[in-house]
Amino acid sequence: APQVGVSLRLFVFDMAGGRPKEQTSPPGPHERGTLINPEIIFMEGTQSDDEGCLSVPNYRQAVKRAKRVGIKGLNREGQEVRLEGEGLLARLFQHEMDHLDGTLYIDRISSLKRNIFLRKFRKRVKLGV
Repeated sequence: APQVGVSLRLFVFDMAGGRPKEQTSPPGPHERGTLINPEIIFMEGTQSDDEGCLSVPNYRQAVKRAKRVGIKGLNREGQEVRLEGEGLLARLFQHEMDHLDGTLYIDRISSLKRNIFLRKFRKRVKLGV
């Protein structure tokens, strides 16, 4: 993952923390896992929702993404897995795939919004905030 300076195409995800407290069943394969050499195999529909990232702290912006996504890759045991995600999970898959390709979510917003962000960011850096 380019974010951490390692030349591997993999990501680890865990969405189980967003489950209702009363849900006591163990997390399913779509909620948590590792995907090695992932590939998006289909994308359907569109959705726009706020997105943030630890790579760009303290900033959120609406990003258009596919509403439903199919993805395949290898699990930690080297077996091929195919997962489908809708809504937030589809967004997660696309966001993490972007990271593997060196793209941040701010690269997907309008140039006007990106320039506003960059001005604020540079000001914060200059002020040491």
